[in-house]
Amino acid sequence: KQWYQRRVAITAGHIIEEEGGLPVPFFAITESWLKPYISDAQVAIQGYNCIRADRPTRKGGGCALYVAEPLIFSDAISHSDKHCNMLYVFIDSMNTFVSVIYRPPDAPANSFREVLNTVQEKLNHLTLENRTPDLYIMGDFNLPNIDWETPDATQELSIVNQQACSDLLEFMNKNFLSQMILKPTRKDNIIDLVFTNKHQDIVETNIRETQVSDHRLVELLLGYNPLSPKKDTASSHDKYSFRAAD
Repeated sequence: KQWYQRRVAITAGHIIEEEGGLPVPFFAITESWLKPYISDAQVAIQGYNCIRADRPTRKGGGCALYVAEPLIFSDAISHSDKHCNMLYVFIDSMNTFVSVIYRPPDAPANSFREVLNTVQEKLNHLTLENRTPDLYIMGDFNLPNIDWETPDATQELSIVNQQACSDLLEFMNKNFLSQMILKPTRKDNIIDLVFTNKHQDIVETNIRETQVSDHRLVELLLGYNPLSPKKDTASSHDKYSFRAAD
C-alpha cells in the first residue's frame, strides 16, 4: 500500500514542483497502479480532489485525475474492466468536460470500444442538453501506429490494434477533436494523447523528460487562467497548464 501511495505522491509532487508552486487546474496520471483497497486519503494531494479509475483484477493499469479544489465539478464517473480504465468529470467552473483513458497494448477491441462508447454517450447527453463544453480527452492509448500529422493509421500487424486505431479516429472526427501531441512520449512513440475541441486555447505544448516514469511528461499551457474569475482579461503572464503523466 505504501508503495502505491509513494508512486502517486511522488509523481503528483513532481508535477506541482516543476510548475514552480503555481496551481495546476488539473492533471492526469495513467498507470496509477491503484487498487480499491487503497483509500483516497492515502493518495491525497493537498489542494486537489482526486477521481480514480482503478484496475481491480490485474497488476498495473488504472488512471486518476486531480482537480484543483477551487474548481467545482460534477458527474464524476469511472469505468474499469480487466483491460481498460476510464474516468470523466464535468468541471462546472470551467464549463469543461475532462476524460482520462488508459488502454493497455493487449486490450481487446470490444473493451476499448466500450470505453469510447461510454464517453460518447455522455457527450451525446450534453448535446441534448444544449451544452457546448470545452473537451479534453487524454491518456495513454498505446497506439503508436497513427500518423497524427495526417491523421491516419499506418500499417499495423495486429488486427485488434487496427480496429482500435479506426475506432479512435472515428471518435475524434465525430466530435470535431484535434489531437495536440505530435512528439514522442515514450521512446520514439506517440502514445500519450490529448484530444480537444478548443485547440485555439492552447498556446504551448511541452513534452518533458521526467525521473518518475519511462513516459515523458505532457504539459499543455492554456492562454487563460481557469482559476481566475476574469477569463477574458488574462495576460501573457496568466498562462496556466494542465498535465498528464504516466
